Amino acid sequence: MLKNSAAPADSAGVSAPPFVVSSDPSGALLREYQLPEGAPAEQLRAVTRVAATVCGVPHAVVNLLDECFQHQVGEIGFTGARSDLSDSMCALAMREPRLRHVPDASREPAYAGNPWVDGRLGSVRLFATAPMRLADGRVLGTLCVFDMEPGSLSTEQLAALEDLAAQAVALFEQGRLARELEAARDQALAATRAKTAFLAAASHEIRTPLNGVLGML
Repeated sequence: MLKNSAAPADSAGVSAPPFVVSSDPSGALLREYQLPEGAPAEQLRAVTRVAATVCGVPHAVVNLLDECFQHQVGEIGFTGARSDLSDSMCALAMREPRLRHVPDASREPAYAGNPWVDGRLGSVRLFATAPMRLADGRVLGTLCVFDMEPGSLSTEQLAALEDLAAQAVALFEQGRLARELEAARDQALAATRAKTAFLAAASHEIRTPLNGVLGML
């Protein structure tokens, strides 16, 4: 997105906040969830496949946003990649996390000069994105659907997109919980091994002088 572009309008005609990348970068948040490296790509692809089908568009993707880059995972209909955050159409979620619905991005001043719209990276027209919001309000990224033709989504389709974004968050939370349980198990096993080694050493120390005393009898 152009950093100095005008604010886009959402589907209700209400002006959105100016396009500004968040001053609270989420790089630490992604690292907390071991993303994007630990993203469950195939499970996310199931979510994006449903999103594309429900919204009637050929393309869907989960965008993970850190302080420098947009990481595309679980993509449907195109090959995902990493791109500069300044080029991201979804980076608004880092500033104002709410549903976005743009029937024709080429007609919106904030989007018209974006590489994903003007042909440098793509020719996106219909564009909708829902923030993937954690329970504490922090935003990991977005679930995005788009088409190369102008169009619009119904209220029901947009609600479904938000529901699917919540499902993507549940997958990330599930992965983090699994890692925490594994780490706790490893710590418990290490503690058990240390306790066993200590008791074995203590038992040896006790038996040694006792055997000496018995040998004198």
